[in-house]
Amino acid sequence: MKERSLLSALAVCCAAEVAAGQVVPIGPFVGDRREPLNLVNPPIAIQQFGLFSGTVTLMAPTATAEFEAAAVKIELGGSLGGDTATPRTGAYMMSVLYDSGDPRMATFVFSDLDVNRFGGYFNNNSPTDHAVFEFYDHGRNLIGTYQASIPKAGNVWYWHGWESSVPIHRVTYKGLSPAPFSGGFIWFDDLELGRQPAALQGACCLESGTCQVLTQTDCDAIVGAQYQGDNTTCIEACEPAGGCEEDCAGMTPDGQVDVADLLALLANWGPGATCDVAPAPSGDGVINVTDLLALLAAWGSCP
Repeated sequence: MKERSLLSALAVCCAAEVAAGQVVPIGPFVGDRREPLNLVNPPIAIQQFGLFSGTVTLMAPTATAEFEAAAVKIELGGSLGGDTATPRTGAYMMSVLYDSGDPRMATFVFSDLDVNRFGGYFNNNSPTDHAVFEFYDHGRNLIGTYQASIPKAGNVWYWHGWESSVPIHRVTYKGLSPAPFSGGFIWFDDLELGRQPAALQGACCLESGTCQVLTQTDCDAIVGAQYQGDNTTCIEACEPAGGCEEDCAGMTPDGQVDVADLLALLANWGPGATCDVAPAPSGDGVINVTDLLALLAAWGSCP
């Protein structure tokens, strides 16, 4: 088995009726999530299959009046006309098998809302060189189309990866083989997925004496405002005496931990700084059950 890393500058690639620069080819990277296909007793063929711990679904086209259903294929190896294909690493590789002449494409669907990089290694075990990839945003708008260079000869794994300026929701792909082989077998292995980091926020003390939780960029844009650092809270950084950490509703404390603070905590549930009151002294950057319990324990007047 051979392996080659190709940037799409060497690949046959083109954008079709999309905004320039939204999706660009990138070299091999280590993603936030990885899929080496280290599977235990997987099915040989199935309509769809979960990848990346279930956050990505590979979907084969369903049956229509004209075509039978395609199937996700999970194999130890394959061969076409004496040209073999074996997994790049581990025991398994994956592809999609189509009905003869079916023009439809297999689809990777991402459940995460912040995926901006995707890539992996691809092996062509079909009669025709190359494959085509299409990228869609969460509105199902086409944001990029690329014809990836994946020569058919030899048991060779080629890297192809992409980065998008907008979050990716779907990636469709298919080989270029005509009927009766349809898409052929474009195997993949060792996929990588990258996500955009969430913008950090912190306390922004305003000249008026009030405070807002903002990104540093947004805070610096306000005349006279002072950013207090990532993951800082208004209570600890800006607010006058009379409040407490758990008194987190609004821009200024009222000295009471009450329903307003509880609603503020629930509204900011997840990553963030507002109402991030636990663990002491300055939270952990996530509003969750730990913060909820701390707020309820402080219910009433601030000390």
